Amino acid sequence: MFKPNNKANSYKYSSFTNTTKIIGDITSTDDIRIDGYFKGNIKVQQKVVIAEKAIVNGNIEAKNISVYGKINGEIKVAQLIEIQSEAVITDNIYTREIAVSKGGIINGKIITTKQKDKL
Repeated sequence: MFKPNNKANSYKYSSFTNTTKIIGDITSTDDIRIDGYFKGNIKVQQKVVIAEKAIVNGNIEAKNISVYGKINGEIKVAQLIEIQSEAVITDNIYTREIAVSKGGIINGKIITTKQKDKL
């Protein structure tokens, strides 16, 4: 799910478990994974994973996003968003590339751009 960020093959990411409830904003230069409830905005320079039982109420901006859970908010992705079969997204998605698995739900517009790594 996450790729190593250095030569020692260690993973550099933050994870918020399914028993965690966070209200506030997150900014990070590394990958993050949300398994619980999050209310606020997320701005990440790398990858965001919204796990199957996660609920995010807020906007997300990242290089790449994988969605298995629920997002209620605008999403801006510099490269690729992957929407899995369990995912539910309510708001607009701005992205360069999108992959939607059968069963994934999007209640909003999908706006694609050809600009690489920039929104």
